[in-house]
Amino acid sequence: AARTVHRLSGRAQGPLVTVSCGALPEGLVESELFGHERGAFTGAVSRQLGKVELAEGGTLFLDEIADLSLAAQAKLLQVLEERTFARVGGAEVLQARVRVIAATNRDLPRMVAAGSFREDLYFRIQGFTVELPPLRQRQEDIPELALFFAVRMAAHLGKRIERLEPPALAMLQAYAWPGNVRELENVVQRAVVLCASDAIAAGDLSLGQVPARGPAAEVPLSPREYERRYLQSVLEKSRWVVRGPGGAAAFLGLSESGLRSRMKRLGIVRPG
Repeated sequence: AARTVHRLSGRAQGPLVTVSCGALPEGLVESELFGHERGAFTGAVSRQLGKVELAEGGTLFLDEIADLSLAAQAKLLQVLEERTFARVGGAEVLQARVRVIAATNRDLPRMVAAGSFREDLYFRIQGFTVELPPLRQRQEDIPELALFFAVRMAAHLGKRIERLEPPALAMLQAYAWPGNVRELENVVQRAVVLCASDAIAAGDLSLGQVPARGPAAEVPLSPREYERRYLQSVLEKSRWVVRGPGGAAAFLGLSESGLRSRMKRLGIVRPG
């Protein structure tokens, strides 16, 4: 999302500098963000530009901003309020000509109440808030994302993947995805490695223990059961019409005989 904002903005010709706030070394946060002068501390053998300065004319993306210390938060607030900063060990006041985008998966209001996140900084970074829903709330995106990751991984391995079979998609859309899109990418990459044809099957997938819907359904379903439930749901939506343009076979991309064969194999019988 940050890359897209940068690419579509008037600062697209400038740099996009990403800072993982949680990965900044303890005690070197200010140096990493604002740079330092030679001799500012032990090991500072030369001047080093910080991320704010490197992002001049472009965008500074602060990922996991909630992981910044209170001292670093105060320095960042100065950048946002005054548009100025100074390198560690330096006296020169520099102008910050950057757009700042911040992200977090933490509960900032609760952190503010607990005193671990500055209230003034919290209100300052709320200039425009975008909530990114987790993958489990965007199940309609899963087929397109999964195919994208599959094709990319297949090209890397010199393989050919053209599609994911309906039961495989059903498994992906029934899973909770606690690791969000990164977890989906990893699952699909592993499936591409195991896949022996041009289509990823349910048996190629390896998912965790947490289905997406129904808190009581804590036992993982077998690929066969996923397939059975998915086919039955499609048949129910088509009112058990198998053939024709509005039938379940067309929706699933199967022939009529192919769908009936699967129904027989899985023990799916029309009610009544």
